[in-house]
Amino acid sequence: MLGEWFCVLTNFVCTVPIIICYKKQLIIDASLIAITGGASFIYHFNRLIYPICDQVAIRNTDIIMANLIVIHTGNCILFRFSNMQRVSADLLWLPVVIYTAESVVTMRLIGMGVFGVLCQLWWLHHKVNYLWRWMTGGVIGVCVQLVFFNTANAYGEYYEWLHGMHHIMAFTSQASFIYGIL
Repeated sequence: MLGEWFCVLTNFVCTVPIIICYKKQLIIDASLIAITGGASFIYHFNRLIYPICDQVAIRNTDIIMANLIVIHTGNCILFRFSNMQRVSADLLWLPVVIYTAESVVTMRLIGMGVFGVLCQLWWLHHKVNYLWRWMTGGVIGVCVQLVFFNTANAYGEYYEWLHGMHHIMAFTSQASFIYGIL
């Protein structure tokens, strides 16, 4: 039971990037992160502790928000100074994110990985506009959270602990990226 609560409660790590966004007056970004953390909290609570809503609906909401926040973080790197450009880019990606919610997780990871690598190449080409160590920390965090995510899905016995660590690393790496954007 402790592992289940760990997995559920680790979603509160989303407060770290929310606070950074709030301090940078990025209210839309902070709201999107809060909704993502909330959807994941409800999904894991519903799945692991006590069912309170339709499992398929909250699963798809969790997947859509998790994938959208990955795309949004990439858009933060690409469109540093324009809230409207980031939101517009997110909206353009939304049909793809919704459509792929029911696809195989490997395909979603490959798609987001390609987009993430392209965003990192953009960052490296324009690195004077970013804080190098925080952006690097974000990249390392993403790699570590992917290891936790994939290991959790492969080995169900420790799913709750490994997936909880995925939450921690995902929100921490996102905070690192947002902090690293000047």
